[in-house]
Amino acid sequence: MATMPGRPSDRVRTLVPGAVSGRLAVWAVVLALAVVLPLAALVLLAEPELDLRWESHRSHFSLVLSLAAVSVGPRPRGRRGPATPSPAR
Repeated sequence: MATMPGRPSDRVRTLVPGAVSGRLAVWAVVLALAVVLPLAALVLLAEPELDLRWESHRSHFSLVLSLAAVSVGPRPRGRRGPATPSPAR
């Protein structure tokens, strides 16, 4: 039996054109933060007078709340979903 050319089994999977550059950008930001943040901490330890005092309770509350929401928010699943043990038979 001949298959139709439009069927999914005949199609070759291709990458989304912007997917690779998007992943590269995300990794570049993560790497930059991993390098810059420890360096900033070392600079503040070496020169304490560069540290500023910032007191804003409203900003602190919104920052902590948004980070908590990101932390406990929905997570993307893999193809199979969460791993669950099979019931004993």
